[in-house]
Amino acid sequence: MLLRPLSLVLPVALAIANPFVGRSEVTALQEACNKINTTLYDVIKACNAFSINVDSAHAEEVFNLSKTLQSRVRDASEVVPDALDGKWLCESYTNVSSPGLQLSEDFIALKKDFQSVDLLNDTCLLLQKSSKGSALLDRKLLDATPDSWKACVQRYQEISENMTAKVLEAYCGHS
Repeated sequence: MLLRPLSLVLPVALAIANPFVGRSEVTALQEACNKINTTLYDVIKACNAFSINVDSAHAEEVFNLSKTLQSRVRDASEVVPDALDGKWLCESYTNVSSPGLQLSEDFIALKKDFQSVDLLNDTCLLLQKSSKGSALLDRKLLDATPDSWKACVQRYQEISENMTAKVLEAYCGHS
């Protein structure tokens, strides 16, 4: 769940670099990605605070921000244009893969903390729903990627899928 939104922190040039993308589509995708980026960093900060202060209030903050992130991802999937610049998309995935992996590992480490405040089952359900929304966005991004760049994008999406499976396994007992 958390790695996939990280992969969406796309630079402004992502859509601008492609002359086939209409200006309104660029603006909509940029705005959606900016909202994802802002919310993502809010989730990161909340996770850090929760790891230090294990209580219901901090757990609910992480949970609620994760729900907001899920909503932002859904919104982004609705504005992906028909064509994207594959080079920029691949570079975006490259730039965020390491932080995304670390964030997913950190989130896995919070499992016992969520369990201690009785939010483990709710978090599992949220992660499952988020995973489906992220998979939809990944498909749309891949569909909008030129064939010459699909292998690169797929490679990073597979990394994301593997980390998502690990997070789901940790929280839900399956992927």
